[in-house]
Amino acid sequence: MAVRGREFGRSREDRPLVVETYGTGPRSALIIGGQHGDERPSVPLVTRFGDAVAAGSATFPEWTLHFFLIANPDGQVRGTRQNAAGVDLNRNLRFGWQPSEPGRRQYGGPAPESEPESVAFDRMVQTLRPQRILTVHGFADLMDYDLPGGRTLAEAMAIVNGMRVDLIGYPTPGSVGQYCTHFGIPLVTLELPRGRTDEEMWEWQRPALEAFVRAEI
Repeated sequence: MAVRGREFGRSREDRPLVVETYGTGPRSALIIGGQHGDERPSVPLVTRFGDAVAAGSATFPEWTLHFFLIANPDGQVRGTRQNAAGVDLNRNLRFGWQPSEPGRRQYGGPAPESEPESVAFDRMVQTLRPQRILTVHGFADLMDYDLPGGRTLAEAMAIVNGMRVDLIGYPTPGSVGQYCTHFGIPLVTLELPRGRTDEEMWEWQRPALEAFVRAEI
């Protein structure tokens, strides 16, 4: 299947923020990897899912699937949760943002969407208009969700991966969850555990990723 790539901005260190799109169906989903650079299993798993769609081994004829493989490329290079400016991009979006102290692990930046990566994410969602979003993190070993539709999607995934569906249990101001809640977009946050190889993770999670797309809400 042909891929359509689109750049929505550049990171602090001028790396491209690119979405790869497959399919032309009337329904749309966005799958996000690598928002935190120290949660290493995220990017390989999302990349393998995109590769499977591209190769035709996972088919979704009614869907247009958007893959944002690396939401924080500078953090990926550095191996840090934050971007190159020391900002947690999952605390920097414009809904629910709160001031916090620089240097903290979850520092949300000096202002909402102060970071180019956050501006690019906002532009991306407003342009692509996904009807559901999956973001892949680590290492809480559960599936968090936002909105009732997000819970339904997480429960469909849990049938095949056996993971716990639960709320993360602490405030997440300025997060993707807050953003999706504002716009009414069902969200699942897949928090991968430690201790599995990339191949093991793919074999385990592949049916759940497919269930995320196919489940009705």
